[in-house]
Amino acid sequence: MFYLTPEWRGLGIGQKIHDFVMAELAKQGCVQAQLRYIPGNTLAELFYARNHWKNCGEPGERGQLAVRKIR
Repeated sequence: MFYLTPEWRGLGIGQKIHDFVMAELAKQGCVQAQLRYIPGNTLAELFYARNHWKNCGEPGERGQLAVRKIR
């Protein structure tokens, strides 16, 4: 979905962006979202897991696909 450079991490900005995007998708009637991240990016893996993203299949050359239902 997005990338924060190190100086902007740990400030809650990523969570605010995530929550805003998810709310906007819900307003548009979306029921599921998908994203890809690079496996081994521990911060991304933890962030997405904390926000209920689930890995879908095995990582490919474009990264790990993750999906999430939108409430």
